Amino acid sequence: MRIFYTSCANQQDAKILAKKIIEAKLAACINILPESLSIYRWQDKICEENEVTLIIKTTEANNTALREFIAKHHPYELPAIIDFAADATEEYLEFLSD
Repeated sequence: MRIFYTSCANQQDAKILAKKIIEAKLAACINILPESLSIYRWQDKICEENEVTLIIKTTEANNTALREFIAKHHPYELPAIIDFAADATEEYLEFLSD
């Protein structure tokens, strides 16, 4: 199991990306968390922006394809595409694989 993390500027962009990922069958479930404040350095400036977080649950087999899909379809020039190995119950792992 893999958990991907990315963020979008707003709920609408996050929903569009999440639906594209689900339609492409690259993830079983995506949670979109409420807005939070991100503080980061971009092009030598310190920026503050509100963003929403996507938590994407998928399989190891989809790891590379999902990474490439997010990079291609994300509205940001340089999106955060971070993934973690995870474990879950056998039943949930079956859900992910289906």
